Amino acid sequence: MADKTYIVKITAQAEEQLQEIIKYISSELKAPKAALCLLDEIEHRPPYFWREQCEIKN
Repeated sequence: MADKTYIVKITAQAEEQLQEIIKYISSELKAPKAALCLLDEIEHRPPYFWREQCEIKN
């Protein structure tokens, strides 16, 4: 079965909110590695893979 390709468009408002979320996780929660991992997941993986855990290395 062939993989389906989808184009996901993110609005300017959604982009701003994602940036705020990443900043909050990094600064307020003091978890910059987790924030970068989340950002990587959002940018490089389709949503159905987001449930997998992201390994955070020290």
